[in-house]
Amino acid sequence: ITQTDDAVISTGCGRSQKRTFTARDGCGNIISASRTVVWVHDLTPPTASNVSSNYKCITDVPAPNTSVIADEADNCGGTPTVTYLPNSTTDNDATGCPGDPRIIKRYYLVTDACSNTSIATHTITVVDDVAPVVTCKNISVVLGTSGSVSITATDVTASSSDNCSSVSVSIDKTTFTDAEVGNTCSKN
Repeated sequence: ITQTDDAVISTGCGRSQKRTFTARDGCGNIISASRTVVWVHDLTPPTASNVSSNYKCITDVPAPNTSVIADEADNCGGTPTVTYLPNSTTDNDATGCPGDPRIIKRYYLVTDACSNTSIATHTITVVDDVAPVVTCKNISVVLGTSGSVSITATDVTASSSDNCSSVSVSIDKTTFTDAEVGNTCSKN
């Protein structure tokens, strides 16, 4: 038996080669059989773009999702698979306030049919730059017999809200005396 190989034919990532086997018996009878071997030759990693997202609140950040990597491609065709790498996620644990943004990086492995890989990154930036809203209310108070009165933030706050968290309202002056407001009543 002898073997003859044709040249390897390349089409993109596809390869093929025809191999012919020839057998001859002692009487000079010959028979041949051929087969064509087809394979993929791909050493090029798939591609995918890095992604960035911005949020106002950490509670708005969605759970990891492979669909965030939306443009994965391979030089040999087909759609590469995307896998989230949870142990690679980084988080700077910053406050998320202006000047101290919270930055979370999630990494995704992109794999083609030939097990070539690349990494795509999803960078999430959280900055709460929306001020809280506080609505005050007017109040009337009566000075006590000691000539003073105390108030709290709750006494003068009609409502308060924030886009990301609860609001703590405080006031800078809590006690007032008749010396500050003037004596409008006569003491007898």
